[in-house]
Amino acid sequence: MATPNIAGTLRRSLLIKIISKAAPSREDLDSVIELTASKVVEALQSQSMTFYIVEGNEITFRHIYYSPTLWAKDPELELKLKETTTKLLALRLPLGTGVVGKVISTSEPVFYRNSDSQAPFMSSMAKSTGFEVRSMLTVPLKSNGKVIGAIQVLNKEHTAGTDGEFTDKDLLLLKEVAEYSAALLQRMLDPKFELSADDTAKFIAKLTDLPLVTKIEEVEVDDK
Repeated sequence: MATPNIAGTLRRSLLIKIISKAAPSREDLDSVIELTASKVVEALQSQSMTFYIVEGNEITFRHIYYSPTLWAKDPELELKLKETTTKLLALRLPLGTGVVGKVISTSEPVFYRNSDSQAPFMSSMAKSTGFEVRSMLTVPLKSNGKVIGAIQVLNKEHTAGTDGEFTDKDLLLLKEVAEYSAALLQRMLDPKFELSADDTAKFIAKLTDLPLVTKIEEVEVDDK
């Protein structure tokens, strides 16, 4: 496993390589999605994460993550989740389908907790996912007034100390990640879309844990 410093260096190198291209490829798009997904999982300590992208009149599954802690006490679940991943990556949903479809169509996030009023929904989620779902966050990927996809996370790791539930702070963080990544993703999906220097800088700063510098006066120069 890469150390945080090495992981950060790799992220920076990949992003610079990808963003500097005049016409990013499909592989470049997949790399940005994977990098963003890894940042989401790391920051929110989520047990599951799915990255959705709108293609025409359909919603596609572009990246799926399941934490090893899900099958720690049930080794057979690992194989089931791998099979589920394969099926979902090949699946296309009509626009408006399910919670993700609602988030994409309304451009508003959805936050579920395992409360009394939302318990039935959590139970139905458990049947479809194969594991107990205690909390869910889904936020739109919106750029320039257009929703191009969504990010959904399920369950916070038990080690986080919130009984598997996300918090309002987690929702704000996920909305922020979605905001600064959507512009870059739209540039890669739509060659005609022009990404501003500020949006590019914001994405790189957030993804690589570096300070965002907006004025030349903020740059510290080593005289030596």
